[in-house]
Amino acid sequence: MKCPYKYPHRSRKDIVEYLTEFGGHSERHGSYPIAFNVKVDVDLSFATIWELGGEWIKDILGDNINADDLHTFKLYCYLQHETLGTDLLWEWGVEDARRGITESDGYSMLWNGTVLDVVWEFHGRSGGWLVPTVIEGSNLEGLVGDCFEELLMEMGWKELCHFYKFIVQCEQDFGDNKPDREVEYQAAFNFFCNHIEHDWDSTQPDPELPVANWERGVLSIAKK
Repeated sequence: MKCPYKYPHRSRKDIVEYLTEFGGHSERHGSYPIAFNVKVDVDLSFATIWELGGEWIKDILGDNINADDLHTFKLYCYLQHETLGTDLLWEWGVEDARRGITESDGYSMLWNGTVLDVVWEFHGRSGGWLVPTVIEGSNLEGLVGDCFEELLMEMGWKELCHFYKFIVQCEQDFGDNKPDREVEYQAAFNFFCNHIEHDWDSTQPDPELPVANWERGVLSIAKK
C-alpha cells in the first residue's frame, strides 16, 4: 500500500527545525511544544444529519422500503431532531470524536501500523487544543524553546523519525476542517444508531405525527 502522507524533511536539522517551529499551546497549568487547533464549527441541522445517515437509514429500514414509509420515517427523524436539539447532538458528537482520539489506537500509531507510545489531552477553555503530552516515552510538558530542541537533538534517530512522521500525519489528519466533519459524523451516528434505531417502530406509527410536505429539501408541516 502506498503511503498516503508526504514527509519532506530528511536531515535531523530539518526535522528538528520543523518540530520546533510547529507551534504549541501555553496556559496557566503548563506549556506544550506541539498542539493542534481542533476548535470546530459544525452544522448539525437536520439536513446535514439526514444526509450523513445513508447507510444507517438503510440498516434501520431494510432494502425494500417504499416511498411512503421513507417519508414517514424521515418525518419521524425530523421531529426527533427537533425534540433532542442541536446542543445534545453537539455533546454526542464531541464526546465520541474525542474518545476516538484518546481511547483508541487510531491516533497512537503510524500509517503502516507501527504502534507508538502517545498520550493525548485536550486543553484550553473550550478544550479546543489537542496536545500530545507524551510521545515515544518523552514527556513534553514544559518543554519549550531550547529545552525542546535539545530533547530532539539528543533523541535516537529511529525515535526522532517516528516522532516526526507522527506529527506530520496528525497535521494532515486534523487539518482541512476534518475535526468539524468528524463531530458531525459522530453526532449523526449517535442520532441514528443509538437513538432512532432503538425507538423507531414502523408497526406502531405515532398518531400525533403531522402531515409533512418536502419540497426542494424544505419541510413544511401542517397538523392533521
